[in-house]
Amino acid sequence: YFIIIGCIAAVISGAVQPAFSVILSKAVAIFSACSYDERKSNIELYCILFVVIGVVTFISNILQVINRIINFLFLVEIFLLTIQFNI
Repeated sequence: YFIIIGCIAAVISGAVQPAFSVILSKAVAIFSACSYDERKSNIELYCILFVVIGVVTFISNILQVINRIINFLFLVEIFLLTIQFNI
């Protein structure tokens, strides 16, 4: 169960960098637009997308850290049970 959450979070973290590069290239291309209003509305959209990417990255990194902590606790539990059975 926790491994699946960690894998999904890792895939999301890996997909963030290509998505960021695509959005950044489109945001830079907006500056060649003719009208000021068109540029302003498009830049506001891409600013919101940058914030969304930041939040998604934060959540996926937190999920990965939580997954590592839970896996470590399971490892300690298994180790303690193994020592108990050997005694």
